[in-house]
Amino acid sequence: MLCKIRSAKPRDLAALSQLAGQVQQLHAEHYPGIFKFPIDSGKVEKLFGHVIKTRGQDVLIAERDSAVVGYLWYETQRRRGSVFKWAQARLYVNHICVDQEQRGLGVGAALFSALETLARDGGYDEIALDTWFANEDAQRFFRQCGFEPQRLYLSRKLED
Repeated sequence: MLCKIRSAKPRDLAALSQLAGQVQQLHAEHYPGIFKFPIDSGKVEKLFGHVIKTRGQDVLIAERDSAVVGYLWYETQRRRGSVFKWAQARLYVNHICVDQEQRGLGVGAALFSALETLARDGGYDEIALDTWFANEDAQRFFRQCGFEPQRLYLSRKLED
């Protein structure tokens, strides 16, 4: 079953909030000291409303039978070169979510395919993202989509 990919519109805000809740719940289960759950859907709608109006950011929507079944929130990043690094132009994925009932049906791959087309057409060098260490399903999916680890982010909680 194919899905349609398009940019988010204000009419999608409630669906985006509902899907973001699925991601947030997963994150809160793994990292309750970092992630809030449940989330305030009104605030999430306001956030996405701001994102879709902000230059340099967008949210791609995956639709099946006129229902929103996934989204991908990305931003453009252009970094000047330095003495240590080359200049870089990339699209950075802040969030991706596919409705839990739609996973494994090609929705996430369709979102990434659309993003890759945007990146190539826009002259970007790469698409980047990060994922939480405990989210092994996401890591597996991202590798299937051609992403490779480049950095390892470590943290240490300070005790009182």
